[in-house]
Amino acid sequence: MERQTCPARPVLSRIGERWTMPICSQISQGVTRFSDIRAALSGVSAKVLSETLVRLERDGLVERWVVDDRPPSVTYHLTPLGLSLLRAVRTIVDWSSENTPRIEEARVNFDTQNSRPLQMARSVDG
Repeated sequence: MERQTCPARPVLSRIGERWTMPICSQISQGVTRFSDIRAALSGVSAKVLSETLVRLERDGLVERWVVDDRPPSVTYHLTPLGLSLLRAVRTIVDWSSENTPRIEEARVNFDTQNSRPLQMARSVDG
């Protein structure tokens, strides 16, 4: 399938964005306010956090709840869809943790057998 016509491409792009998974992971800890997320994730600006939360809400991964306090406050929650994404990503994290020693060994073997500098090759499809 050509990558331009792959229906999963926009979803995979969203998952791969720098702040998507850290934000979802933080929100999964429970009721979360904007300031709590920002404090927990060093390096994310208020603008980027706000934009990412809107995209995640649009995608149905996060819900934004306005709490009628004085003053009003906003909290964020993962939807069932967002929770299922987190479970899938945790499977990949577990696989990565389990296989890191094997990957590191393969890298050492490769580097030992190849005297040429490692250059990242582009894949055939770009």
